[in-house]
Order: sequence, then C-alpha cells, then structure tokens
Amino acid sequence: MKNKTVAIIPCRSGSQSIQDKNIKKLFGTELFIHSINFAKKLNFIDEIFCLTDSNNYAKIALSNGAKVPYLRSIKTSSNTSMEEDILYEFYNFHKNNNLNIPKNILWLRPTHPLRSINHFKDAYKLYLKSKKSVCVVYKTDS
Repeated sequence: MKNKTVAIIPCRSGSQSIQDKNIKKLFGTELFIHSINFAKKLNFIDEIFCLTDSNNYAKIALSNGAKVPYLRSIKTSSNTSMEEDILYEFYNFHKNNNLNIPKNILWLRPTHPLRSINHFKDAYKLYLKSKKSVCVVYKTDS
C-alpha cells in the first residue's frame, strides 16, 4: 500500500459568528473552495476530503473535486468539537468500511484561504525528512 497523503478540509455549517461562513464568497468563490483548489495544486496530495455536516456544502465540495465520504456527526459538528474528534471519526469511517487509512494528512482550515504553495511544499519536504508533524505559520502584522 502506498503511503497515501490526503488533504482534509473540515467544513461545518454551524458557524456562530457569521452564518454559513464557509460558503460566503471570497473573490467570487465559496470560502472553503479556496482550500480545495489549493490542495489540487500540491503534487503530493492523493485525495481531497471535505468533512462537513451539510448536504449543501457536500454538493458544492463534490462539484469542485473533493470527496465527501459521509456527513459529520452532531458530536463532530458542534462549536466545541475538537480537531481530534473529526480525525477520529474519519479514522473510524475508514476502519469500519475496510478502507485504506491514509498515512499522511494535510489539515487545511477553510477560514485560512491565503496560503503559499512553496511554504507547503517546503513543509512537506521537512515532514518527509523528520516524520514529525509540521505546522505552517506565517508572519503577519499585528
């Protein structure tokens, strides 16, 4: 089995601050679609998953090339859900359906659409060398 690398875009519909924040348009495109399009540009990504609790978001994700293997549970879609809850649900879905569990995961938050391809490629090279988690952080004005 190949050491598959997948991109995961967690995209719930229940934002409390801005309703349906993840499908608000930024430069004419739904916010979370920027993350899907970014993942498509990374040559080390084998599959892109949008993990959502919304049928509407799922349709948009599917029409833009992401996979939506299931709708997230209430537990993993609340405003108190943790990233590890979402990953555990993803892992269990693969395990319970006898699917290959991805070896490497790139976590792309939909609310951070402005990213550098080169920074992510460099981070992936660092990850391959160290086999430890890598976090990409940008300097910014306060």
